[in-house]
Amino acid sequence: MAVLLEYGTTIGYVINMKTLEQAIAAYDEKVILGSMNLYRSLTLSGYTIQDLEDRNKARVVEQQRLQIEGDKLMKEQRLQAEKDKAAYERIAPRCPDCGLSLMLRSINTPQGKGNKYGYKSLLYCSECLYEKYSRKPADYLYQQMIENSKKEKTNG
Repeated sequence: MAVLLEYGTTIGYVINMKTLEQAIAAYDEKVILGSMNLYRSLTLSGYTIQDLEDRNKARVVEQQRLQIEGDKLMKEQRLQAEKDKAAYERIAPRCPDCGLSLMLRSINTPQGKGNKYGYKSLLYCSECLYEKYSRKPADYLYQQMIENSKKEKTNG
């Protein structure tokens, strides 16, 4: 005899259950006792197994909805990141060694032992490891990139 058990979207088969002992043999004793206590509490409060199944199905549906929303949000963020990267690459200076867009990084270490020359930003190439340090802040260099891009558009 085969019995089909269905919980939300998970389907399992229990094959050839002849005795109660065989049916529960696969479960830990703590799980069985916890299930019995839950069942006893629910029935004393007027709930049925169907109420518990409905609640679990509703939770599965909610989890699926949240997963879909999360996937949608991640996709939107990935698309926005790609747009931001493309926009940055249009204005970024090119590496003199390999021609790729240089990345801009802020340096927050104050001048001293860890920052001997007082650099505030770094333009670097992630491909060939070219580096160009600057004493100007990264936001200032970024604004310069934008202004240079605008000048190139009006001149070009």
